[in-house]
Amino acid sequence: MLNQRKKFIAKLEDFLNNTPEYLLSLTNVGFYNFPPGKRNIKVTFVHLQAECLIEFRETNTGFNVLIDDEYANKLDHFGYSGWRYECLMALFFFHELYHLEQNIGHKHAIRGIRHYGYVGEFIVATLDIKADRVSVLGTKRFLPDLEESVIARVQSESLEDFPSIKDQPAESLWRKNRRFVANRLQYLSIRHGLYQPFLESVHNFLCATWNPSTEPGYFDFSLNMFGSEMQFLGMARISEEEFKFLDNITFECESSVLKFKVLDRMLLEIVDRLHFGNSTGLISRFA
Repeated sequence: MLNQRKKFIAKLEDFLNNTPEYLLSLTNVGFYNFPPGKRNIKVTFVHLQAECLIEFRETNTGFNVLIDDEYANKLDHFGYSGWRYECLMALFFFHELYHLEQNIGHKHAIRGIRHYGYVGEFIVATLDIKADRVSVLGTKRFLPDLEESVIARVQSESLEDFPSIKDQPAESLWRKNRRFVANRLQYLSIRHGLYQPFLESVHNFLCATWNPSTEPGYFDFSLNMFGSEMQFLGMARISEEEFKFLDNITFECESSVLKFKVLDRMLLEIVDRLHFGNSTGLISRFA
């Protein structure tokens, strides 16, 4: 376990030293202020005491990037190894790195936003979904041998490592379910070429929600694109069975493989029957 962590650290240090622009906007001192030959980025896993999962320490020759070791320990506990371990650790790193750009690197900031109930949870969900999207592209650059669809699939599956619990607040469950579905939709869109070229931009991402319809006894599923391209992608009537399945998607189940098969088929069918409420749509799912 320690050997694969050391291997990941060495690879990440090499990557960051060759592409320091990932850190330039996040540090107080520009990397290029250091004389050539004395620029050095070091990566260390530690148990961080503050409420931040990534911290920076300026050194005489560059920066020390400190990564909280809780997630790495979790991967060790689950027995992840090889390329999947590297992929998951990279997704975690680039996700948390982007949270610093979003100015929500500290947990107290998240708690403050979530204080506003469903509105706060929606804000946190969109920030997380955007960070997920950015982390896929960061991981793709870090691990160029992996296809983007594979990285997105691994990311969506990794959310199962953080299942919901029965006594979880309803607002929190609402957020987790929608982030879970958004991640899977992102993967399916990459795999099947949906909503291109809009989703080729790191700034754009999908966000879905489902709620009881204004008509009693019915349920609606709404799909939207957020980011630099803000689009309502359509709405579809879903069954009560589909509604309940999506509303319980983050709970543990006996067969996660089967769950993802059902989810993928369901989401593709829902996307196929989206409508705009008029005769012509503004955007094609195959654009």
